[in-house]
Amino acid sequence: ECVDFHTNPTPLFKYLYSEKWKLAQARLNSHPEDARVWVVRYFKRVGNGASDALEDRAIRWKLLPLHLFIALAGSSNYRYIEGSEDERDEIISDENAPPLQLLTSLLATYPEATTFPDDQGMIPLHSAIRGNSSLIIVEKILDANPSCIYCKDVKGRDAFFVTKRVYEKRRENQQEEGATRDMMYSKVYKLLTDASKLINDSSVERCDKMDYNPKQGKKMRGLQNEILA
Repeated sequence: ECVDFHTNPTPLFKYLYSEKWKLAQARLNSHPEDARVWVVRYFKRVGNGASDALEDRAIRWKLLPLHLFIALAGSSNYRYIEGSEDERDEIISDENAPPLQLLTSLLATYPEATTFPDDQGMIPLHSAIRGNSSLIIVEKILDANPSCIYCKDVKGRDAFFVTKRVYEKRRENQQEEGATRDMMYSKVYKLLTDASKLINDSSVERCDKMDYNPKQGKKMRGLQNEILA
């Protein structure tokens, strides 16, 4: 199912978009089916004779609630409370970050969302890696569905390759201190490697259901940066 962002977005998506986290959690609890609904935003039509037909309207973005959460979380810092190794749910985060419990609920409600690419051909795991998401977000996605490490983007790249390319570019652009960047790369790669040990070839979802057309609208250029304006 797919709905128009401007005319009939689901309440769950609307609450997430407006950063009304408690309302979003309550809606997800009462109407879990909202987690399965795609929401699409179109570019504004130009000219009086523009068609209203959906297929004639260029897509700006098309997301599931899980994609939206990853975008809004951006590079927010989620971290375990010091000394709480035995209580893995004790997590603190930046003040304005989406609550991690909401991510946990989205993943539990519709774990299949981890295998669906957005309009840019990226599954949530790829978006999290490219958006410099917290390691805890990456970990949560992999806990929900470790097989998504082998899902491929529109260019045929799995999570291992995406991670390698992302950190190569950061090194070329001298983003972050070298030691910090290399440590993050090692931690992400270890999470992916650990996930690979939990699955076998017969259980892998290869994400062949790509619904992506590079001619539909422009690239997101980092959904986190434009905050879906």
